[in-house]
Amino acid sequence: MKLPALAILAGTMVLAGCSSTSSPPAATATPKSAAQATATGGSSAATPTQVSVASNDPYSAGTSYMHKGQYAQAQASFKRAVDLHPHSFAALRQLAFAALYNRDYQASFSAFKRAANLQPANPQILYYTAGAGLYAGKYPEAQTYIDEYLQHQPNSAAAYHMRLLIDGNLLDKKAQLQDAQHLARLKPNNAQSYSDLGLALANNTKINAAYQAFTRAIRLQPGNWQNYKNRAIVDGMGKNISSEIADLNRAVARAPSTSVKRALQVMISHAKSAQHG
Repeated sequence: MKLPALAILAGTMVLAGCSSTSSPPAATATPKSAAQATATGGSSAATPTQVSVASNDPYSAGTSYMHKGQYAQAQASFKRAVDLHPHSFAALRQLAFAALYNRDYQASFSAFKRAANLQPANPQILYYTAGAGLYAGKYPEAQTYIDEYLQHQPNSAAAYHMRLLIDGNLLDKKAQLQDAQHLARLKPNNAQSYSDLGLALANNTKINAAYQAFTRAIRLQPGNWQNYKNRAIVDGMGKNISSEIADLNRAVARAPSTSVKRALQVMISHAKSAQHG
């Protein structure tokens, strides 16, 4: 059985922040208008109560929509702001975040790239541009941006996690394993590190080492169903069908939704068929 690509981890840690410990910056703590942002270089900040919404000011309107969680409207407003002020870093940054939250990854990546062109040494923008590129499926470009980010933040566990996801999508198994090993050294007591390492080892057909990595991830985070599922896949790769079924049942017991349980039960049925075949 072939281990799935790193798709099951695609949403984890990728845009959790610019380092392993930081959280995303508030996308609404920005200048009152795109014009002000252009004049100040994007450095002026305003709290939510300071932002006044004017019907003829798409930047302020976009900020208001972001506060309300209306991301499609925010994206449209910030797009108008960018059209009016195409060299406003703040307007491009806000457009990129609004599109990201709206799951319009292509538009988000495009806006982040334009922002990165304006501030090419800004680590935060490099990180988010890489993440948006990963979500948009622009893997070679995403790799370039995360490599640049790591020049600024060489000990960022979040960045190594992102890069190993990119490695996986580029089918670069050797680089993926190197990044996973480095991540495990950076975060030796983190379950995600060993889940990543297990996936990379399995993709490199190092079955016993992958099993051990997933076992360590389970010990660190025993409630995570994905680690049981992944260890089950490794069991299957090693033709240990009984252990595969046992781990899949453990995953079912911890599954977060009915749809996940059903998918796991299909895997159990396939494993039982192989066992009796």
